[in-house]
Amino acid sequence: MTQEEKNLLLKDLCGRLPYEVKVEYRGESITLDYALFAKEYSLAFGQYPMKFNLDKLDTIKPYLRPMSNMTEEEKDYYDTITYTEDETHFKGVWCKSVVDWLNKKMFDYRGLIEKGIALAAPEEMYKN
Repeated sequence: MTQEEKNLLLKDLCGRLPYEVKVEYRGESITLDYALFAKEYSLAFGQYPMKFNLDKLDTIKPYLRPMSNMTEEEKDYYDTITYTEDETHFKGVWCKSVVDWLNKKMFDYRGLIEKGIALAAPEEMYKN
């Protein structure tokens, strides 16, 4: 995995941690939480901010939903949140709400599956 791919994976995972992202970790499917993520992928230095150990990121692959797997209901909602906001919200609230929704629904909007750094989630994996 290249340094650029590790940076992209770290950025993606950080946005998904609050939503119980499922990952393949050392051959097992688990739900990644803050505690495991911090323990395995960060270096803590006392009072100093956490630094991430990107060298170990190749031990994890998130299960994500391809954008093509959006249900009709999800497509309708996505269209509503992406096309009805006015231009003044693009850099603030609008962008945050769209990305948060995509993270919560575990959609692969960054193309990680195609890059080989994420796995396509089975259809039933993220059913609520």
